[in-house]
Amino acid sequence: MYSALIVEDELFALHSMRDMLDWNGAGIDRVYEAANGREAYEVYLREFPDIILTDLSMPVMDGLTLIRNIREREGDAKTRIIIMTCIDDFAQAQQALNMGVSHYFLKATASCRDIQKILQNTTRDLDKERLSQGTSSAEKAIQILKHGGALSPEDAVAALLAAGISPEENYAVLLLCLPRKDSLLPDHEILQRTIKACSGADAEILRISPGCCAFLLNQENAERLSIALPRLCAELSAGGSGGMRAGMSGWAQGPGSLAEAVRQAGKGLDLCYFTGACPSLYVGQEGFLVPEDIAIRLLALPNAFFHVPQKFVDSYESRIRQVTSRSYPDSGSFQEALSAVAVWLSMQTDSARDSLEENCVACTRRISESGTLRESIACFEEYATDVLNLSSFSRQMPDCVKEALHYIHDNLDHPLSLNEIAEHIHLNPAYLSTLFRRVMNQSPISYINSVRIERAKLLLRSTDQSVNEIAASLGFAQDIYFYRLFKHHAKVTPNEYRSSAQRQDSGTRQWMPAARYGGTFSGDRQQPVKKGQTGSANEPAREEDAT
Repeated sequence: MYSALIVEDELFALHSMRDMLDWNGAGIDRVYEAANGREAYEVYLREFPDIILTDLSMPVMDGLTLIRNIREREGDAKTRIIIMTCIDDFAQAQQALNMGVSHYFLKATASCRDIQKILQNTTRDLDKERLSQGTSSAEKAIQILKHGGALSPEDAVAALLAAGISPEENYAVLLLCLPRKDSLLPDHEILQRTIKACSGADAEILRISPGCCAFLLNQENAERLSIALPRLCAELSAGGSGGMRAGMSGWAQGPGSLAEAVRQAGKGLDLCYFTGACPSLYVGQEGFLVPEDIAIRLLALPNAFFHVPQKFVDSYESRIRQVTSRSYPDSGSFQEALSAVAVWLSMQTDSARDSLEENCVACTRRISESGTLRESIACFEEYATDVLNLSSFSRQMPDCVKEALHYIHDNLDHPLSLNEIAEHIHLNPAYLSTLFRRVMNQSPISYINSVRIERAKLLLRSTDQSVNEIAASLGFAQDIYFYRLFKHHAKVTPNEYRSSAQRQDSGTRQWMPAARYGGTFSGDRQQPVKKGQTGSANEPAREEDAT
C-alpha cells in the first residue's frame, strides 16, 4: 500500500477528490491534505508520500515551486507527482512536465474515473519499480523503525538490498539530527557533498524528517564515517540553528537485526543529549541518569530566595528529587518531566502577571527543543528564577540587596568578605551592612555562613563527597572552622548529620559518581580549595569581618 498527498487551495475541490475516489482500490491507504505549496512541502518532509497530486496556481507557494523543491533541493526523483491544471496555466504544466511529473489532467474536464485510472497506473508503476529495484525500501524502512513501527522480514531484506548490503556482511545505522523541531538539514546536494568531503564515504541519504536523516552503511563506509563524524557534525552545525547530533549503532548482520540497529542509533542520539558529547557510538547504555552536579544545582535554586516559604521549598525539592532520581529511556522523557515542574512552578507564585502563562509555554517549548541537557537546565533555571522573582517580597527588596544575594550565591566556592561584595555592587560596606540587616534581619556574613551550611547539608545528604571535600568546595580553608560552624548551626557534627540523613533517606536515590560520565560534566564543578592553604584571604567569611 502507498500514501498520497492532495494539494489544492479550493476546499470544495479538495474534499470532493478525497471523498469520491477509491483510494484503497488504487492501492493507497493514507491520504494527506494541504492547502498550498508550503503546507504540502512540510507534509512531504514529515510523511514522504509516494504520490503527490498538486494544483499549480496556489497562494503562499505555487505548485511549480513545490515540485522544484522536491526534485532539485531534496534530490528526490522517486516520488510520483500528478498535476491538476486549468487551461489558463497550461504553460506552467509544460514546465512541470520537464521536472519529471508523471501525469497531468485538466480539472475542468477530468472525471473521477479518469483520475482513478491515473492513480492505478501510478501505483502499478511503483509496484514494478519496487519489485525490480527495491528503490525506496531503505528510506521507508528506516522511517517506520525510527517512529516505533514494525517491519516484516521481507521489507527488512528489501531495505538492506536497496542499500547495497548483503545479508552476510556487517552493517551499521547512522542517524544525523538537528535537535530543534524547526531546524532544517541542508538540501540533498549540499549534504551529500559535505559527507563526501569529510569522509570520502559514498552513502545514500535517507530522509526521515526535515531535521533528521539516516544512513545504512556497510562496514567500510561505516568505519570511514565514524572517524569523520566529529568534523562532519561541526561542518553541518556551522550553518544550522543548533548543534548537530549523531548516533551510530554497533555492528549488525542480517535483516533481523535492522530494527535493533535503528534503536541503537537512537540511543546514540540520546547519549549526545545527556553527556554533551557528539557524536556518540552505541555502547550498550539503555537508561540515562541526570548527573549529580545538575541535580544539586536544581535542588539549590530556591536557596537564593530566603523569602520563599519553607512549604514551597519542601514541595519543590520533592519534585526535583523525583525528576533527578529516575533513569530516562530517552531525552524526550526527561524534557517532559522537567517541563511538568515548570508548569507546577507557574501556579505557585503569589503574584499575577499576564505574560506568565505565555512565558511558561515558551519555557516548555525551549526545553523540548534543547540540543543538550545543559541547555534544557538553563531554560528551566531562567524561568524558575523569573517566577521566584515575582513574589511580593522580591518586588519590595532593594535592587542592591538582590545583587548582593546573587553575588553571594554565585561565589560560595571561595572566601567572601563584606568589602568584596560592596565593591562588586558599588556601595559603601557600612551602608550595605546596615541595609542588608534591615531587609534580611541578619548581617551579610551571618547570611553567607548560614547559606554555606545549608549547602553543606545538601551535599552531605545527596553526595558521597568526604566532609573535607565539601568544606573545601565551600571556601573553608580550615576544616576545624567548618566543623565548629556546622555544629553551631545544625547542633550536630557533619558526620552525625550525614548518618542521620542516610537513615531517613534510605529508600531514595543513590547518587551516581561523576566519573560514570567520564568527566564530561566536571566543568561545572568548582575546584575545591586545597587543604593547607593559609592566610586571611583564604579564610571563610566571619561575623567579625563585617566591621
